[in-house]
Amino acid sequence: MGRLPGNATACALANPAVKDYYTGGLTGQSTIRAKKRGMREKSADYIKASQELMQQAHDEFAQGDFRQASEKAWGAAAQGVKALAEERGWHHDSHGLLFDVVGQVSDERRGRLLGQFASAHQLHINFYEDWLEPVEVQKGIAAVAIFLQRMERARLARRPRFSPRTDRQRRRLERLNGGGN
Repeated sequence: MGRLPGNATACALANPAVKDYYTGGLTGQSTIRAKKRGMREKSADYIKASQELMQQAHDEFAQGDFRQASEKAWGAAAQGVKALAEERGWHHDSHGLLFDVVGQVSDERRGRLLGQFASAHQLHINFYEDWLEPVEVQKGIAAVAIFLQRMERARLARRPRFSPRTDRQRRRLERLNGGGN
């Protein structure tokens, strides 16, 4: 992109070709559309990764590697959460923010998603601690599959109106939108 001298800006930007050159072709609504398109593409990448990790979880379990099966199922859940967060423009680069995303969606949909996500997180812990019995890992993988279906329905559904009723909900939304701790 070029740079115009200050006094020439208004006049030159009246010409669409000049404006496109200096703005990279992205102005106003086209910038918003490009950003949304990028968010949808990234969301699709997260969905694909989630599906691949879920398949790997099943494969690892079948091979008797319960630690890896646990971690792959956790990864599938986390990627599913990231897909929804990405489409909403929310931050999702830490475990805490992933829990914030799930908590927000759970509040919006009056569901039990947070408890289900906590179960998925137990699988993540199991990767390090190896304390779950195989039957518990199997139940956890099944729970993650249900969780992912519910997150996908939430992602595809029209976003409900939501007004924070508590300070905790307000702080959570601030974190998701890039402010606060």
